[in-house]
Amino acid sequence: CDENIPKSNGAQGNGEEADLAAERAKEGKQASEQAEKLIKPLRKKQHEILMVLPLRERVRLARRFDLRHRFDFAIQQELAL
Repeated sequence: CDENIPKSNGAQGNGEEADLAAERAKEGKQASEQAEKLIKPLRKKQHEILMVLPLRERVRLARRFDLRHRFDFAIQQELAL
């Protein structure tokens, strides 16, 4: 049934714009998958680095490594706009 409907340039899901959007989405998904693969080895390396340092330096650097609160704040600011 849908195969008889002609593609239009401006309609979502049809035409070149939809192809470009799908391609961008695919590239974004690949980039996020690569990032997910890198996170675990990076966390392991961070742990190894922290274990070599004295306790005071461990605590200081552990706080610097954990940037989640910074990203959460940025997301909240974007949502407020």
